[in-house]
Amino acid sequence: MSELTGATRLRLFPIMVTGGPDRYLVIRRDTGKILQTTASGIESIKLLRKGLTVDATRAAIGVKYGCAAVDVDIMPLLESLIAADFVEAIDGHTISVRQRHGVWASWRRYGAYGLAQIAMTLVRRAPIGVSTRLVLRRRPSRDPVVVEQVARNMRRVPALARAADDIERQAAENGAVLRGFFLERLLLAGLPPATLDHWLRTRARVDGLAHLDRAVARGQGVILCGFHVASYSMIPFILACRGYAQTVLMDATDDSAREIRGRLAQIRDAGYAYEIEPVAAERGARTVLRGVQHGAIVLLLFDATVKPSREHAKVPFLGASLRVARGVAWLASRTSAPVLPVSMRGEGTGRYCLEIREPLTELERSTEYTTLAALARVLERDVLAQPAAWLKWKDLHIIAEHESWHDEPGGNDG
Repeated sequence: MSELTGATRLRLFPIMVTGGPDRYLVIRRDTGKILQTTASGIESIKLLRKGLTVDATRAAIGVKYGCAAVDVDIMPLLESLIAADFVEAIDGHTISVRQRHGVWASWRRYGAYGLAQIAMTLVRRAPIGVSTRLVLRRRPSRDPVVVEQVARNMRRVPALARAADDIERQAAENGAVLRGFFLERLLLAGLPPATLDHWLRTRARVDGLAHLDRAVARGQGVILCGFHVASYSMIPFILACRGYAQTVLMDATDDSAREIRGRLAQIRDAGYAYEIEPVAAERGARTVLRGVQHGAIVLLLFDATVKPSREHAKVPFLGASLRVARGVAWLASRTSAPVLPVSMRGEGTGRYCLEIREPLTELERSTEYTTLAALARVLERDVLAQPAAWLKWKDLHIIAEHESWHDEPGGNDG
């Protein structure tokens, strides 16, 4: 895949937009795929569709919102558009193809639009049981391009191939998990506070809470390390409703962090003490470090997509080398805070389990490399236990490497 630069131009697939004023759903017309974004995200998409470069888009957004272009970070949006298969070409190089039109395509297109409208109403008015059953009901992906890419990457992993002979089904289910992830974010953003709190308390359980309590009692801060598995965006909310304040390092813009703070303010104004402080990753490392040094609980993700040109480390993963950001290891090396891996898994429609693991041992965290390698082993166990739930399968050939992959079809994508 081409490297994104300030001069990059994207060609997006035809889309529809619904929702607002705080949360919008972007729907790909030919496949019905759904992506959630903010008002500034919609403005950025409009500019990109006009053919503006990344830098020109940032400058225009800066003018609209009264800030300098250098302070506008749209890279998380661009990476989300690419990962969700909304981008047809990058700088003229095709990376995905349009689906054929027909009766099914039309049904899918307008069905998605109708679903989006229904979803926006449901999350505000219906009982939580009705909302989750209708909005989050699993439907395997019908996008052959994405399913094949995911299946190709799954076939690259011998351990997975030996454990499951149904790669195609797992790949299609992976699409359903990704779709559910975006719709869960819609519920987090749109449910009335009382309904949201009831959902998180009654339909999400936590295993290993004693590990977190012991870590907090040490008074040295806590580093929670999550993964892009299943419904990971719910982790801070599940903990917040149980009284755990957190600072969350997000791969998002300052604008997105401000909008999340606005949503949290709505929840607190309704009488629910959700103490979550979102921090944009671009400038948040020092903020997070200070928080840990003052005893805060910090949550960050381990397996973000890291391109070769960015600072990273390589650790063993699924028989290959995974490129990972050094953030969690950097933080651990500068503090005495325990590092606790946290994992999510689904337990039926709209029901979840958050598992808090034991902290890494002193040996596991003795160097930055051993810290990252230990976390990669946790992620590997999670991926092999629930293959369809890992949301990075589509990017495996980009974020990991193995000498044999370059000889396979599609192996030169990274």
